[in-house]
Amino acid sequence: MIIPKITNRIHKCLEIAESINLTNKEEENLTLELTYYFKKLIVHLLTKKEKENYKRKIKLIADSKNLNKLFNRLYKKEAYSFNKSISLKSNLMLFFFPKSYQTTNIIYKEFTDLFNSSNNLKKSSTFYVLNLSKTIINSYKIKTKLYKFFEQKHINSLVIEAYDLIKLEKKLPNLQEFLSINIKNNLILKVKNEDEILWALDFLKGLNNLSPKLEIGLSINIINKNLVRSIYKNIEAIKTLNNFTFRLCKRYEKSNKNQLLKNNTFYKWATYSIIQIARKSQIRLLIQSHNIHDISWLIIIRAQLNLENKISFEINISKHPNIAKILMIINKSNIQSQVIFLDKKKEIIKIIIEKLSYQAMVYQIFKKSPYNISHLFIKSHRQFFNYLRRNYVKLFLNKNED
Repeated sequence: MIIPKITNRIHKCLEIAESINLTNKEEENLTLELTYYFKKLIVHLLTKKEKENYKRKIKLIADSKNLNKLFNRLYKKEAYSFNKSISLKSNLMLFFFPKSYQTTNIIYKEFTDLFNSSNNLKKSSTFYVLNLSKTIINSYKIKTKLYKFFEQKHINSLVIEAYDLIKLEKKLPNLQEFLSINIKNNLILKVKNEDEILWALDFLKGLNNLSPKLEIGLSINIINKNLVRSIYKNIEAIKTLNNFTFRLCKRYEKSNKNQLLKNNTFYKWATYSIIQIARKSQIRLLIQSHNIHDISWLIIIRAQLNLENKISFEINISKHPNIAKILMIINKSNIQSQVIFLDKKKEIIKIIIEKLSYQAMVYQIFKKSPYNISHLFIKSHRQFFNYLRRNYVKLFLNKNED
């Protein structure tokens, strides 16, 4: 009976958001109320195995020194001491046989088991996020590996770094044609600077001509001010593309606790501004978020603006089964994503450790912050509305420096 009661409260919050124009204070209170019910719901949704995996992941990222020790032993062959974050078997293999292929297999299995979910992904609706290391891109076998990858996986939707495609284009002259044939639904390019944006727009325009029904897009870090400014600078060119989607992510680039409030305020302003662009155009939005407060706020904004058909959420169910299950149970449109690799196991372990190290950095930022998560939301939400009152868009675009 507990789950139906909580979901009923959640749906009441959503009905209020859909039917009433909320004031700033009402929007803030409703977001906090929705977040409260989401947190209560999570406790009842996770399986025993998912809870155990979640605890193991927290244990891994809570102590970045252990991650560094693991990395240094595998790739730099430094002296090794017992690592509490991994199993006894892995510790023994690392201590006695760090170069062994068997050691690599054991570490690989331990990490992949940690991120594998028991839920079955529907391949037709899954976004695959392809990670390519420098080693694999520079490999003379890259062409063969790509062909084999698309043939075996039957990829319909793909997210890939624009930088990787720039490198691949030199080895595969017919890259546009190859992708237009092999990707049926969506191709989204991750961009990190204006040069990559300009290259990506030209590349996507070519794909538009080759495959008019293919949905295309750009993935951006929404708290990177220079990147957001470049998007605004090129927005008219973006609007000319057919079937276009913005994939919005939040990635902290500096381990500075003092920037946390500014980053979260800017996140709200930049996301809201791009939502307004989507509302007045044919652009769709795919929002990747694993923060309950952000998701609650965005669900309310989406309901307020009646943009259910234009805004979806992307969730990696293997990494964040709690968030994925919340969105499923309240029947809000969401897209599952899965990270995939073409590299050898040792390179994949390296990428996973780097990603865990990033999460460890974010964990430390929040741990050292003077604000708890709810307090951070309230302060950033109020500053966000001050930005809107000051017409921050013009101030931001006219400013030459951050």
